[in-house]
Amino acid sequence: MIITGLNRFFSRHGRVTFFLIAVVISVSFVLFMTGQSVFDLFLRRDMGPEALTVLGRKVTLNDRTEAVDRILIQQAIVYPAANLLNPDYQKLDAYGINHLMLCFAAEDHGIVISDDEVRKHIVTLPTFQTEGKFDNAKLNEFVESKLKPRHLTKRDLDEAVRSQLAIEKLTGNITESVIVPPEEIREAFMNINEKARVSIAAFDASDYVSQVQVTEDEARAFYESNKSRYLKPPALKFLCVSYDYGLFRKEAWEKTSVDELRNFYEANKHLYVKKASEDSDSGGKADDADPKKVEHEPFDDVADKVRNRIADEKSRVLAAEAAGNFSDKIYDKIRDVFDVIKDPEDARERCREIFDTEARAAGKDVFTSGWLYEGETFIKGIGEEPMLARALASLFLDDPVTEPVRGANSVFVAMISEQKLQEPQSFEDQKDKIYSDLEKSRALTLAVEAAREAAVKIGTALDEGADLQDVAAELGIEFKPLGQELRAAANYPGIPHGEVIHRLAFSTRQGQLSPAQNLPDGALIVYVAEKSFPNEEEFKTQEAFFSMRYKMSKQQSVWQDFTRNLGIGK
Repeated sequence: MIITGLNRFFSRHGRVTFFLIAVVISVSFVLFMTGQSVFDLFLRRDMGPEALTVLGRKVTLNDRTEAVDRILIQQAIVYPAANLLNPDYQKLDAYGINHLMLCFAAEDHGIVISDDEVRKHIVTLPTFQTEGKFDNAKLNEFVESKLKPRHLTKRDLDEAVRSQLAIEKLTGNITESVIVPPEEIREAFMNINEKARVSIAAFDASDYVSQVQVTEDEARAFYESNKSRYLKPPALKFLCVSYDYGLFRKEAWEKTSVDELRNFYEANKHLYVKKASEDSDSGGKADDADPKKVEHEPFDDVADKVRNRIADEKSRVLAAEAAGNFSDKIYDKIRDVFDVIKDPEDARERCREIFDTEARAAGKDVFTSGWLYEGETFIKGIGEEPMLARALASLFLDDPVTEPVRGANSVFVAMISEQKLQEPQSFEDQKDKIYSDLEKSRALTLAVEAAREAAVKIGTALDEGADLQDVAAELGIEFKPLGQELRAAANYPGIPHGEVIHRLAFSTRQGQLSPAQNLPDGALIVYVAEKSFPNEEEFKTQEAFFSMRYKMSKQQSVWQDFTRNLGIGK
């Protein structure tokens, strides 16, 4: 079994959601095993029908809402500083359904989590501990500050933990059956750690340009056959309001309680480690090998730092909330405009009036852009804002308003005010580019043909026992050693065409020449001078760790297959 990389590990429905939750929540075990990011929880808006059938069970909207609550409680347990107020259940609905699927699958596998198991797990959770011991006061504070404002109770916490334990036990049941024979582990290790030394012969199209002559008739014919390459890209103008994060800084600062500060500090003590003195045994560095020797800055000394950090994140959330309210007002007022006003330009003008009126009512200045061409991310008068440019590019003529778009210093809400489609450019306007494109095209063809001919001639000569450098010199071709050994399991992004070279190196036998490989700028051929595998001592040294990683990768694959069969991740 050959594994070559163990270590490489909206069309719109309604309206596209660009709102990015500012508070980072740690990824739970279940989301890790299903290959999903916690950020994904906040980026979907896809509410299904009120009643569904999930694994043979009828699921109501209320069931799905409760499932979302359990997911959010699970995240709050991991990261108590997370703000769980006012979740968008519609946006999180798909994840509630997935959660229910896993819970039902656990039931089908006979998994039942007792009250005693729930209690025993809760007392081990770091969030509810003080100096390594369970602290009932912290549990009560969590219920009061996190659950009660959401009209949730201690029972909801118990059910969230129960479902989490059931899913973890299901995961264990599915993955513990994975057995990896020692010979498979050894073969995988050898293949992943196979090495190769190669030399490269490059055929750069630019070296063949001097051999190309282009007449005007040929250039005109090329233009006529490739007119779609010489179009001005589509462009748009837009109106925009911005909600600067700084405007919400004071409110965010004042809304941050001491309990939030302490919870964040306790959960992120690694951010506040004392710098060791220069004459200490650790040489001025924290001793990572022994956590007991690491000293953290006292809470009182870093309280302002913590408050600043949380306030920064909250100001982004508050800005996004304000922008979201503005966006919703605009959307509600314009969504029927194109149905009521049949003339598109009149409808567009009405939308502009609505946007301007609502902006004034919100006390916001309206920014009016110049033409923004497709692919551009720098907006004159605003700056480099790729998210805003992408959000605008995704809009439709009859749905011209973005949702809140988080930028570098502000959250934006924008609306298309004008659009123009691709426009053809004349031969005379593009004459120099047309000549250049045709020359490059023909030079590329020459380079590819030269590489293919060379590969055949040199390959034949090598089969007859000739020396590579002698044959290459006769043909005027230079093979350059790569300068570093390639490994089968590694990536080589720093090497030009590294992925191509890597693939050819490990699909070609030692002492042989690869076929010619076409490239965007020419072609290349690879000579494999030597291949080698790790020795037995290297394998023994790394066997335990590699076996664990290899088995984990197979377990992850089995779990992903299981969840896909349930309908998760399809």
